[in-house]
Amino acid sequence: SMDKSKFNKPYFIGIDPGKTGAVAIISDDGSFCSICDFTNHPISFLRKFNKHVNHAYIEKVHAMPKQGVVSTFSFGENFGTWQGILRTLEIPYSLVPPQYWQRELGLIKLDKKDKPSLPMAREMFPDAPLNLKKHHNRSDALLLAYVALQDYKKNQLKNVILTTEDYLNDLV
Repeated sequence: SMDKSKFNKPYFIGIDPGKTGAVAIISDDGSFCSICDFTNHPISFLRKFNKHVNHAYIEKVHAMPKQGVVSTFSFGENFGTWQGILRTLEIPYSLVPPQYWQRELGLIKLDKKDKPSLPMAREMFPDAPLNLKKHHNRSDALLLAYVALQDYKKNQLKNVILTTEDYLNDLV
């Protein structure tokens, strides 16, 4: 339970910000906590945890040139929406390129369609709902949360955008 935790903010979040993206929450002992798809009211989901969240990693993906204006825009819109949600809930976060977290976990993509995060996340988080092929968005989110936790423990959180101090300064 939360009171046994080493930290007063025991939760770490990973977010895959795509249109079919997901937000995953793990505990500071590395265990699976909860997961929510973007289509399923992520704000009320996150609000249950926000006072106890230590840090969030959002994957920072650049729109692919071949995607066309509409999907590039909808991607950017989701990306902005996630940042707005985290800022509103006062959750400190970082934007992390896919290459960074994948390298940290030793994930190697054999080709563009390869989704190596799914088997890895299934192994690391056997309790998580990752049974379908389309759940690679959830597995990405979980692994991002895991890398956030590891970076926190090493005192090396990447590209931190918001800290509690930032909020206090904004209010002044």
